[in-house]
Amino acid sequence: MSSIASALNRLRAGTLYPPVELIWSSHPSWPFSNPHTQATTPRRLRISVLDSSFNPPTLAHFALADAPTPALASAEYDAKLLLLSVRNADKQLKPTDATYAQRVEMMVELANDLQDAQSSQNSGLAVAIIDEPTFVGKSRLLQDFFKGRSQRVEGQEQSSSSSCGVQLTFLLGHDTLERLFSSKYYGDSETKMYQALRGFFSPPILESSSDNISRDEKEHGAAALPDTGGDGSVIVCARRNPSSYPNVSLPAPDTAMHESAKSSDDSSLQSLTKAVSEFLKSFSLPSSSITMIDIGEDAWRISSSEIREKVKKVGEGNTREAGVKRPWETMVSRRIQRYIVDHRLYK
Repeated sequence: MSSIASALNRLRAGTLYPPVELIWSSHPSWPFSNPHTQATTPRRLRISVLDSSFNPPTLAHFALADAPTPALASAEYDAKLLLLSVRNADKQLKPTDATYAQRVEMMVELANDLQDAQSSQNSGLAVAIIDEPTFVGKSRLLQDFFKGRSQRVEGQEQSSSSSCGVQLTFLLGHDTLERLFSSKYYGDSETKMYQALRGFFSPPILESSSDNISRDEKEHGAAALPDTGGDGSVIVCARRNPSSYPNVSLPAPDTAMHESAKSSDDSSLQSLTKAVSEFLKSFSLPSSSITMIDIGEDAWRISSSEIREKVKKVGEGNTREAGVKRPWETMVSRRIQRYIVDHRLYK
């Protein structure tokens, strides 16, 4: 844990830019081509990012990270990143919470679980920490991080896909998508929210056709965007309504979200559906910017907070019948279960 503590201290010191620390990776050249695998045609790397508090990692986290790319995607992810922010826009550490160092250790255990489950070794895995509370900020900082890493990775040929850029796919739960489209996190300004999200979703200018970004936009309307355009990041969100199982994904996010809202009385879901649809239309962003997927009802119902409560209720003096799992133990992997017990977490 000492190396993790050192990484956390470096991040908190504020001397790193970008403020990202890679803690663990499945191979040294991650996220670029593993030198032991066959090279592919140069193109943008597709990296999935599961950013969460991991307090603790659950089978829902596993299901999201292990989910394939949406049905319309051309190929699998090239790499997968488990990301922890040491600054959360909503949550402050409680005395009974796992420390950041403990969460990172559990994230590595989750990465090992994912490695065991991978049918292909082409998707490299990594665990990292970042000092940034917002998704928009994380997207920008990760883009800078990967640009720098492409120059530092030993033995990496710059003619490969490392020079073609990165497309980040953020894997979210439904509640997190609601926060992404809440003006509360943008100074209570809807205008600032739209500007920030436009930078998050819009493709880099060099990759944008004239149909996507007009000449007038480039010359006069890009105050909300850097000169290089947006990050070109996309969202894959786990659908909260289980009625649509076993569909994997739907091509148009507004249609997918509308169907979820229609089968639910949740007014906040309907409000979110409207906000997302209006945003995508306002900036002529592709429907693939936000895709809904199903991860299965068993995973969909799991929450970290419920696990913490169940562990707390067990109590130190309680014992269990041999061979019978406590309720919370069915919500995490064996590695995470063992870590929670060994470190006496959430008591």
